[in-house]
Amino acid sequence: MGSGCDPDSDRRGVFWAAAVRDAISDRIVGWKTSDRCGTDLVLGALEYAVWSRDVGDGQLVRYSDRCSTDTAFGFINRLVDNGIAESTGSVGDCP
Repeated sequence: MGSGCDPDSDRRGVFWAAAVRDAISDRIVGWKTSDRCGTDLVLGALEYAVWSRDVGDGQLVRYSDRCSTDTAFGFINRLVDNGIAESTGSVGDCP
């Protein structure tokens, strides 16, 4: 999952994008754009990815480092709702 938020932005002309990349095929399988950066942006990309891949429970693993911005409670609940397993790196794994 890729996304980013810049809290110092003045919001003029800001365009946010979140994407879900399939690590095996190296393809973007879900994405969403918005003029606001928040949990809805990341959830939208996740939902698109789950829908577009038509996968069942236990077929996906989501990897994240501990520096990720997509750790909101709603996002974690959506992973559980879709049967997506979590894999999280140790502190300091992110660049």
